[in-house]
Amino acid sequence: MLPQVRSEERLSEATGGFVVKGDIAIENKDQSVLSHIDRLVREEERLYGQKELTDDDRGRLTELKVELDRCRDPLRQRRALREFGDDPDKARMRPAKIVENYEQ
Repeated sequence: MLPQVRSEERLSEATGGFVVKGDIAIENKDQSVLSHIDRLVREEERLYGQKELTDDDRGRLTELKVELDRCRDPLRQRRALREFGDDPDKARMRPAKIVENYEQ
């Protein structure tokens, strides 16, 4: 059982570098990426929630799609490396040209 602590930093120290969200332990480095993804998704949702999109809005949505793909890619890499007993810090951010061509 994990110790009862209030601050995320103390929880991270108590769990060996992991933050616990519900029943899920998330490594701090992953949490940082997830937080950035969350901010990008909120911006994307805000833009899609508008009645009309300007050319600038459509351009920004394209940028957000690529940035989200670029952020999710190393997160998937880290999870795969961790799952197979390798060092998750080997994960790298790939160029937009590569991740843009991934099939969803």
